[in-house]
Amino acid sequence: NAILLVGSSSIRFWSSATSELSPLTVIQRGFGGSVMNDVIYYFDRIVAKYNPRAIVLYEGDNDLAWGLSPSTILSQFDTLTSMIKTELPSTRIYILSIKPSTARAHLWSLARSVNAGFSDRAAVDNKIIHIDVDTYLLNTDESFRDDIFVSDQLHLNALGYEIWSDVIRAALTVNEASQ
Repeated sequence: NAILLVGSSSIRFWSSATSELSPLTVIQRGFGGSVMNDVIYYFDRIVAKYNPRAIVLYEGDNDLAWGLSPSTILSQFDTLTSMIKTELPSTRIYILSIKPSTARAHLWSLARSVNAGFSDRAAVDNKIIHIDVDTYLLNTDESFRDDIFVSDQLHLNALGYEIWSDVIRAALTVNEASQ
């Protein structure tokens, strides 16, 4: 009955998640390099077995880097959503927007398309909540920030995770704090 954090290295490297989301109980199951289809493939091992009350999911970033189209990523998200609804019908899904990073700036227009698809799905399904982290990880003029990443310009540094945590905690507090 905890909140499950699942997704790629951005989840895996979020070492302060437990303390930053406290008093909520979280289980962190991110794994580097993962894509949406990996979560589908390992669903029983990394999602269903925990019987979470909510899932915070970060995927799409690596999917785009591997050349998957926004429509493929969204179709896979729909598949995962169906699996969750079948196996864990009361579980809420918090889908994080793909973050803007200098390393993948060339994919940003595609990422925005995926993020819009996440938002569209959340608008019609009360079990899906789209957490728009990308807005907070850009400069006010919507340019990329260079102060929130480690040297690879892809993974968040402490400041980046502080922003990420604040936005995610605010979204979770609405539905999960009273549970």
